[in-house]
Amino acid sequence: MNDSKPSGSRRGRRNIPTLPSPSPRPSPSGRGSHDYGVSPKAGRGMDLPDCMTPSFPTKLWCFPVPNSPSPHSSPPVGERVPEERVRGWFGLSTRESVRGILSPRERPGRGNRAFTLIELLVVIAIIAILAGLLLPVLSRGKRSARSVACLSNLRQIGLALELYIQDNDHRLPSCAMLPSLSTTNLPAITTVLETYLEAKTIWQCPADHSLFAKEETSYQWNHFLNGASYDRPEEWSPVTQSIVETIFGGRLNTPLVGDAEAFHGAEGVWTGKNALFFDGRVERTRSQ
Repeated sequence: MNDSKPSGSRRGRRNIPTLPSPSPRPSPSGRGSHDYGVSPKAGRGMDLPDCMTPSFPTKLWCFPVPNSPSPHSSPPVGERVPEERVRGWFGLSTRESVRGILSPRERPGRGNRAFTLIELLVVIAIIAILAGLLLPVLSRGKRSARSVACLSNLRQIGLALELYIQDNDHRLPSCAMLPSLSTTNLPAITTVLETYLEAKTIWQCPADHSLFAKEETSYQWNHFLNGASYDRPEEWSPVTQSIVETIFGGRLNTPLVGDAEAFHGAEGVWTGKNALFFDGRVERTRSQ
């Protein structure tokens, strides 16, 4: 065995043989270029530009020359590419493989897929849960809107009552609590303020669906203050002063006009009624 090492080589380095370059052959196009017989993956049968010579590396990717008759060249603009040519470009052989590169219009469409019973039941359950969560919120919002409209009506009644007081020596009117409860032929508050408040709809609370049809008003008058002075409480009778201090907790907390029933729903300390007070404010009433 010969243990001699090649001269001029390093320890452990292998000698890599050099592959001979293939001899060029004339191109079928006759354009003076050369075909190097490159493998199909490297562009077989593609023409080299005139600027390239056999001294160039054989594994360079060569792009086709415009107007080249090579089967791998790009088609003219607007020309439809045959399916066989598409298969040749991508190395495909069946139509199933061509589907991925066809245009959306040429791809075979999928059939309409219907809902399964389980999917339908899940959707119905989700809708039912959302409805159960939203309905109470919507109900509270509607009730709050009606309460705001009722407070607006009482504010309009308060303005009309102030005009009446100014025209009648700063004294409150003498009215029945409700038209149907008049035992001494006293007029209703709607009749007394009719000159100052002609709109009949002001007397109906939006949350009242029954009382207004009977009484033509949803609000009752505080008949304990009939004929009392509006701004001179010292002139009140002992009975009126006792009622105001004991029942209502003072003059400013005494309602003049308010809801005849709990139209807005009692909740906690709230009585479900709105009222107009002595100082002209309108708000919900609290239980004493």
